[in-house]
Amino acid sequence: MRIVPLTDLTASRLARSAVAVGLEERQRESVELVLLRLSALADALPELAEVVLNPVIANDTGVWVTDARARVAPWRRDLAPSVRRL
Repeated sequence: MRIVPLTDLTASRLARSAVAVGLEERQRESVELVLLRLSALADALPELAEVVLNPVIANDTGVWVTDARARVAPWRRDLAPSVRRL
C-alpha cells in the first residue's frame, strides 16, 4: 500500500517487491505501467476507496487482470491531508 499518486520510482520498487519475484524485466515494466495507471485512476477519482486485482498475470506479451473489484465511497476532504503533492 502506498500513497497516490505513485512516482515511477515507487511503482518500480513495488514491481520489484516480493510479490513480483521471478518476473523478467519486460514483465516487471508491464506491471509498473499497470501500477501507474491504477494510481492515476485513484488520483482522478477520490471516490475510489478500494481496488483489488487478483490475480494479475504477467508474461512476455503483456499483463492481464483476470478479476477486479472496486469499492466506491463518498469522498470527504481531509483537513490535514497526508497525501503528497507532486
